[in-house]
Amino acid sequence: MVTPRDDFTHVDRAAVAYHGLWFDLDDDPATGIDGKEHQEHWYLPNDNPTPIAITRFEARALDPHRVKVEWEASSSDGIESFDLLRATSGDALRRVVPGTFGPATSVFVDETVTPGGHYEYVVVARDVRGAEFISPRIGVTVPSVVLSLGQNSPNPFNESTSFGITLPERADVDVSVYDVSGRRVATIASGVRDAGDYDLDWNGTDDAGRRVAAGVYFYRLEAGGRTLTRKLVLTR
Repeated sequence: MVTPRDDFTHVDRAAVAYHGLWFDLDDDPATGIDGKEHQEHWYLPNDNPTPIAITRFEARALDPHRVKVEWEASSSDGIESFDLLRATSGDALRRVVPGTFGPATSVFVDETVTPGGHYEYVVVARDVRGAEFISPRIGVTVPSVVLSLGQNSPNPFNESTSFGITLPERADVDVSVYDVSGRRVATIASGVRDAGDYDLDWNGTDDAGRRVAAGVYFYRLEAGGRTLTRKLVLTR
């Protein structure tokens, strides 16, 4: 008996039978889209297409605001484009960016993630005939933003030094410098600030604008009911 796949004397019958059908290639309902990894696009036997498979697909959080996604295909011959899809908290898969990536693209940094969120990614390779080959889903959890106070640089310093703070939420902030006896020497920042990263400086002067003596000092961040402290050294 001649099957539709073999009956290429009746092109319309073969095309109708197979074009657009999805197949589960690895017998794993957890991979692909609804358990299926490959969409069949009918072609003639003499076309001799090059098989394509996603051989590597990885995603990792670079920081609370970025996820790096990388992939490799078994062969770049015949690949026309890639789609990168993302799902959030059980939602449907959607393109990370409008349009598609060219065949030479194999890495993308997703800067649209939310700190603390969990995301699942799928990459789809599309060949020149329109057939699609889908990777398994991979998940990544983006770290949450936490209150932080960075170490100043340079340290020791003479003229001025810089350091960063990170606020996970809007808060009333106080950043001040204290001497070894616990006396407040200078106020660097105060007041309500939105969540985010801030770069701050201290030029070695007190609140009256006078240059303070060389020695060991402590700078303190107070925000959201928490206090973080680090040590710095001023030279003259």
